[in-house]
Amino acid sequence: MNNTKINEGLTILPVDLVKVNLPQDVNLYGTEELEDFIHLFYSAFEAYEKALADSRLELNDLLLLGNVVVNLISALNGANSALHEGLDLTDEEISELVNLSENFNLGDNSNRYRQIVKEALLKLQTISVFK
Repeated sequence: MNNTKINEGLTILPVDLVKVNLPQDVNLYGTEELEDFIHLFYSAFEAYEKALADSRLELNDLLLLGNVVVNLISALNGANSALHEGLDLTDEEISELVNLSENFNLGDNSNRYRQIVKEALLKLQTISVFK
C-alpha cells in the first residue's frame, strides 16, 4: 500500500495502520481475572443452550448450572482485578477473550454470544480511552 504525498512533503498513513483503541499504559494487568468473567458468561450461555436443546425445561436442566456456579465463584474472587484488566485491554486481548468461546458448545447462537462479549469488552475498553 503506497502512502499519499501532500504538497509540503507530509505523508498520510493508510487508516489501517493507525491504532485508536489503545490505552496509554498497555498491558499493566493482563487478562487472567477477566478470563474468569468471560468463562462465566460463556458457561451460562452454554447451559442455556443445552437446557433448551430439547425445547423444554426440566428439573435435570438445573444440573447444568453447576459449571456456571463454579465460574461465578471464580469470577467474584477476582472482580476487583478484572475491572483494572478491562480498563487496560488492547484489541488483541479482546480478540483472545472473545475466542474463548471455542471452549464451549454454544450451538447455533455462538456468533450472537461472541458479539455480546465483544461489545461488552469494547465498551469497557472505551471507558479507559476516554477517561
